[in-house]
Amino acid sequence: MEFQSQASEYKLQSGMRKLSFAGHWAILIAALVLLGQPSIVQATISFDYGLCNPSDGCNQSINFTPAQTATIVVGDTNPPKPQYKVLATSDGILVLHAAGSTIDADNGLGFTTLVLVPDPPYGWGIIEFQLDSLNKSQPLDSGGLTLTAWDQFGSEYNFSAIFPSEGNHGENQHYHLIGDFGEAIIKLKISYVDPLGMGNAIQDIHNIDVNTLTVPEPSTLLLVGSALIVSVRRLRRKPKH
Repeated sequence: MEFQSQASEYKLQSGMRKLSFAGHWAILIAALVLLGQPSIVQATISFDYGLCNPSDGCNQSINFTPAQTATIVVGDTNPPKPQYKVLATSDGILVLHAAGSTIDADNGLGFTTLVLVPDPPYGWGIIEFQLDSLNKSQPLDSGGLTLTAWDQFGSEYNFSAIFPSEGNHGENQHYHLIGDFGEAIIKLKISYVDPLGMGNAIQDIHNIDVNTLTVPEPSTLLLVGSALIVSVRRLRRKPKH
């Protein structure tokens, strides 16, 4: 009887250790997910046409000032907080006006590449923008536009888009990208090659609206994850009674 009692107690203690160990691993996985690590649910970035309204989450705009001409310009987000800078780089000469959200091409030449990067530690859960076509006679639904987004884990997403995509003589073409399940866009590249050879290019980008996310630094993720793993290992090495 005493042997059976000791055996039952050992099984109970062993089961409790297993449950405790499993619980620690559950906490580790949950913590990593909360810190921005990919979860079991597939995180991704998606693309669509059309507007993103404040009710959809686009509650900040990016404005570019002061008036200047350069290939690299810097914008700022407006309230609500957080407020941070956004770097815009192009293959062509960019023109900023005294105030506003428009980046124009210089001398009506247009540009074919534009890269937008928010200051760390921020990224975008959503970014929506409008493009104007340089050649107003460019047929509707022409292709040639490529949108490339990078997330906080270094993954790259490429989308082929039509340009112009709607009427209005190629003005105010709406595009937006969305990070699903906590995915943050930390870099966006807009590229265009005229598929019809009609001399078309991007005349300007304007009304850039975003939903801002705070992206943890990789060192923070590594530190917290390492601490949790050490905690689990110590639990496994706990002396048996």
